[in-house]
Amino acid sequence: MLSSVIQSLKQHPLFGLALAGFGALVLTPDTLFIRLSEMGPLEIIVWRGLEIGFIMFTLSYLLDRKNFGKTLKLTYSPAGMAASACIFVSAIAFVTGVTETSVSVILFALATSPIFAAFFSRIILKERTHISTWLATAFTLGGILLTVVDADSAHGSPDGSVVFGAFCGLTAAAAFGLNFVILRKHHNLPVATITGNGSLLAALAVLSYIGTSTLFDGNILMISVSGLIILPLSFFCLSSASRYTTAANIGLLMLLETILGPIWVWLGVGETATVQMMIGGAIVITTLAIYVIYTSLALKK
Repeated sequence: MLSSVIQSLKQHPLFGLALAGFGALVLTPDTLFIRLSEMGPLEIIVWRGLEIGFIMFTLSYLLDRKNFGKTLKLTYSPAGMAASACIFVSAIAFVTGVTETSVSVILFALATSPIFAAFFSRIILKERTHISTWLATAFTLGGILLTVVDADSAHGSPDGSVVFGAFCGLTAAAAFGLNFVILRKHHNLPVATITGNGSLLAALAVLSYIGTSTLFDGNILMISVSGLIILPLSFFCLSSASRYTTAANIGLLMLLETILGPIWVWLGVGETATVQMMIGGAIVITTLAIYVIYTSLALKK
């Protein structure tokens, strides 16, 4: 009875959108829990990496034990390690950026990953770069610049370098974009274990550098909510949704994190963006929404 209900739900045209929307919503408070952990960036990278790695490999094994050996072989293939390297870079860059400056700056920068994906598609997949990509790049960079210029006036944000924080956000976006292109080129790569592998490698690399002396400073429960629940659950929903709806729809719903992430942080710890930062963010979000919709329509023609 239950299986038949689930099957009928999967066949509904809105199932993919609902699943992707739920995954995107689950992801939105991630940055709040990073703030609530009160940990340094290196300690956060270690905890998140170990936890995500454990969950992803465990789930992959439990869901498909018979083919787990093949999954590991693909994960540690040259293409799998290249995709893992992207996750490695994005994990370190994202957390470093969030602990360096305002969450709004990082999330606005991170939202540009579709633009980077388009550029890497031109290089790796030899796909033509449409003028819409160049226009979207100009507008998003303008919006980010508007945000960065006034980010020092944000209330309750870390007092690190805004420019370095924005650079970290763009680096994470570039790594995500490159990862997406590698996965498009190599359709058989197991996304779950690659995500777990990249996160785990980042954790082990940082752990070998800092040791364990400061690892238990801060609130482990808060960072574990992110590493054990938020990220694995959102990843599972978003990756599953890709089978039932288009990448463009998922890309649009992912903008929910860009919009709601700063609101969660404001509600949780009182960190607020300035009016100028919000205007810059609105430019970024609107531009990317138009770009994703336009690209989706162009591909259908």
